[in-house]
Amino acid sequence: MAASALVALSHWITHLAPNGQGPSIAADIFIGYPTGAALILIGAIMAGQTAKGKR
Repeated sequence: MAASALVALSHWITHLAPNGQGPSIAADIFIGYPTGAALILIGAIMAGQTAKGKR
C-alpha cells in the first residue's frame, strides 16, 4: 500500500506541472487510475494475509 501512496503522490506532483506539460486525459483515465487502483488492491490483499504457521 506504500507503493500506491508513492504513485499517488508522484501523480499529484505531475499534475502540478505548468499547463501543457502534465499527463493527458487519456493517459490519466487508461493508465493512471487503473494502475493506482491495482496497487491499492494488491496492497490490501497482501496486508490482509497472515503467514503460515502463525495461527
